[in-house]
Amino acid sequence: MSAFVCSEDHFKALAIFAASQRGGYGAGHVAVDPRYIDGLHDAIKALRGTPLATAYANILYAENIRSCFERYPQDWLPIGQFVRAPTDEFYLPHGYDSAGNRIEFRDGQIVEHLSSGGVAVKFDRYPHVTDYSAREAARFSKCY
Repeated sequence: MSAFVCSEDHFKALAIFAASQRGGYGAGHVAVDPRYIDGLHDAIKALRGTPLATAYANILYAENIRSCFERYPQDWLPIGQFVRAPTDEFYLPHGYDSAGNRIEFRDGQIVEHLSSGGVAVKFDRYPHVTDYSAREAARFSKCY
């Protein structure tokens, strides 16, 4: 992928080309046939035209962000950056309130870049710093 985050225009041009018809009708005649893309959801494989181009653009954008973060995690999440952790299948630090209810801590701040390429996060109201690999940290959302 690219060594920098591309613009919408880059993704739009690539996606329109990939979803365009090439000499015939049906799925086998688009420039990039979705049936042959590994890991693509079956619902996307059935799309055509603008919806298929939109799906391709979203896939390219997500891969571009992931790739840039893998290469340059310190640039993507600088020290002091406020972040929010996802909740799905992701380790979140947690505690319990006075009634015994579990509390998950999602909002925090990057406090250190680790030599492994990951980051250390200090979550709001959580007393400890938590380390994440670059791959795990790529799932954080930036907060402003």
